[in-house]
Amino acid sequence: MKVDSTFLTLILLFVGAYYLFLFFIALNHKEVRIKNCEEYFYFIIIPAKNEEKVIETTLKRCLKFNNNNYRIIVVDDNSNDLTPVIVNRLSQLDSKIILLNNLPNEYKKGKGNVLNYAYRQIMISLSSNFMKPFNLPDDFKTCFDDEHIIVGVFDADAKPSINMLDEISSVFSNFDVDAVQTAVRIYNRNQSLLAKMQDIEFLGFSRIIQKARSIFGSVGLGGNGQFSKLSSLNLIGLEPWGNTLTEDFELGLRMISKGMRLYFTDRAIVEQEGVVSLKALIRQRTRWLQGHFNNWKYIFHIIRSKSPIITKVDTLIYIIFVSVVFIVGFSLTLSLLSAFKVIFVENKMLEIFYNKNYLLGFIVLITYSFAFIPMFVYSIFEFYKDKGFFIKISYILLFAIYTYIWLPSGIAGLYRLATQKTEWIKTKRIATPISSLTEINEDSIYFIDEKRKAPRIEFHSFLFLNNKQVYYLENYSEYGARIIIPFTEKMTVEELSIDVPIIGNKKAKIVWEKEDTYTVTIGLKFVS
Repeated sequence: MKVDSTFLTLILLFVGAYYLFLFFIALNHKEVRIKNCEEYFYFIIIPAKNEEKVIETTLKRCLKFNNNNYRIIVVDDNSNDLTPVIVNRLSQLDSKIILLNNLPNEYKKGKGNVLNYAYRQIMISLSSNFMKPFNLPDDFKTCFDDEHIIVGVFDADAKPSINMLDEISSVFSNFDVDAVQTAVRIYNRNQSLLAKMQDIEFLGFSRIIQKARSIFGSVGLGGNGQFSKLSSLNLIGLEPWGNTLTEDFELGLRMISKGMRLYFTDRAIVEQEGVVSLKALIRQRTRWLQGHFNNWKYIFHIIRSKSPIITKVDTLIYIIFVSVVFIVGFSLTLSLLSAFKVIFVENKMLEIFYNKNYLLGFIVLITYSFAFIPMFVYSIFEFYKDKGFFIKISYILLFAIYTYIWLPSGIAGLYRLATQKTEWIKTKRIATPISSLTEINEDSIYFIDEKRKAPRIEFHSFLFLNNKQVYYLENYSEYGARIIIPFTEKMTVEELSIDVPIIGNKKAKIVWEKEDTYTVTIGLKFVS
């Protein structure tokens, strides 16, 4: 049986040549900035579902930023561990930390849904001029317009560089862009060879390719270290993040579809925990690829967008090129079958080069087979200067083997797509000690440490009365709750119905009120 693999070679050659092109663009691009920097305010959203092992370290790291114009909003997605306790205790120590509790009916709907929930909570606060829940001054909106309010996203295991916010402010001040993605590294890279390969992957492929794509305005947004202007998110709607398994990448595609520009900087870095189990890594990459395939639905939106031609072309190439993993797999299969004389493979393209000049044919073969290698060689020698020459070479060889994890992940991703399996497969965290601040008996989860007939439970969520009147649920106990409303929304009823995260709907009557300049705090007693 004869099989012609010429077409496969053409595709792989084009892919290799394109990424070599991006590599040289990234190396030769010189970024020019002015020194003036405008003032921005940051809402940093951290989705958290059973993150007790990492959340405290992340929050304490964020509090070290060289900038005070920010709030860290941790959205507890109905955790059943100590996550909300840890966040609540830290929020009592620093007003920049805000705990929000997701509602029960929003449970298990993915990270995108959690981000949209937090975004809506921010918009409710700003549109109602109701600043107290976020510990903001009442004149906040006179200081910052939507162009100067930035919404950032970190994972619960993030370790951002302390210059993060200053760097992002510099980018938004110097360039007309709608969103910025920072560089990513793996912080446990020295504890596991698998984690080190992931670090090289982020340094060698993601960082360099993103730097080149930044020139085109077509950067891919990631789940860690993405920052968007509030004004740009508003143009997308009340749910900027989508429901695919790669909601971060989807947001970027939605922005490009609207003609927006995306930027990348490696002057600020967020480090995250690397996966140390091969099974967990393949599961993670399966989710990424499945989400990537889901986002092919934006191809025609991008074609019809008002983005520059170069932005459209690069974005479309990036979306479609993920399928190259299957072409590589098919090529390997053909090579194996040919080696065992099951089939005969011919390749007219390579034959042409070999017939004209053997060296030329060899160069073409090397080009499309090892087009990605220069990126990783450059990054390994740049970021692992403390390692010996032969150790660096071993990293290159090991990484070449490591890249083949995308093949089983791609097959699994297609299978999940075909069988319509869309549940979020969460990556488990590596255990880290919990400090004395959070060493609490698990039975006391959510409870404030105080002497009361019925312990209070801390909840933090914007909710609505009669689907119209906004209120902020501050805490809850077996007998009642305390809510805060804007002064302009004073209660005119004695009884009301409120929704409590985890608990559900409760009927209550007002037993006391305390007025402030801009807010009214109300004590409720449950009647059913």
